[in-house]
Amino acid sequence: MARQRYRQPPVVEALCEVYFAGSQWDDTVPGRFYDAVKGEFPKRQQMVVLETETKVAASGEISTSVRPQRPRIRFLSDSERQIVQIGEGILVVNQLPPYPSFDEWAPVVERMIGLYGEIARPATATQVAVRYINRISFAEQQVRMEDWFGVYPEVPESLGRAHGAFMLRLELPARQPDEHVLLTFGSAPPEPPATVAHLLDIYVRTQVPVGSGLGAVMPVVRRAQDEAERVFEATLTDHLRERFQPETTT
Repeated sequence: MARQRYRQPPVVEALCEVYFAGSQWDDTVPGRFYDAVKGEFPKRQQMVVLETETKVAASGEISTSVRPQRPRIRFLSDSERQIVQIGEGILVVNQLPPYPSFDEWAPVVERMIGLYGEIARPATATQVAVRYINRISFAEQQVRMEDWFGVYPEVPESLGRAHGAFMLRLELPARQPDEHVLLTFGSAPPEPPATVAHLLDIYVRTQVPVGSGLGAVMPVVRRAQDEAERVFEATLTDHLRERFQPETTT
């Protein structure tokens, strides 16, 4: 399929997550993984991962708990623009600006999946996710949302139409029963102050068919990528696309 590419994409972070089951994980895995990637990702850091859970009781009382998760190790390129994170049952590949294109980034993702499979030896992959965080800035102090976006907050005329900072979080209908699509769109701190900026965050999670080998993972990643691109394009007007300088490739 033809992918829409942009010379000036608004991506501030792209990431691909792969979840595994049955990994043969032990304390030697991070070191062996580092030995395999240190030429490309020479910087090594340990991460503390916390999970926050919020519960609402029948009485209306809200309680929040924070639980530590298994630590992750991350490996960074010299520029720190490419990052690989590994933990028991999870691999994350991050790309910071400049974002090249999915076709250029995908070989890195595929290579890291293969390497995780060789070293951690998981029984299977269970699901994958792709996420794109986009920052869209305007030099103007005010913008008409409908001129630029296909998704935006609408305020009734009785309340004056205009609005300030906002946050929309939408779970969108997925085209496949095993997909979960989440769109978060909201205001961002402007730089410089007298401008307008928005963050557009697209997250697509897809199940890997039960019993599939690791060779089935990249086709699922590509399917999730296709869905993320479809959602992204649907949120833009042609007027905004022109700002990103589109070019079409196959």
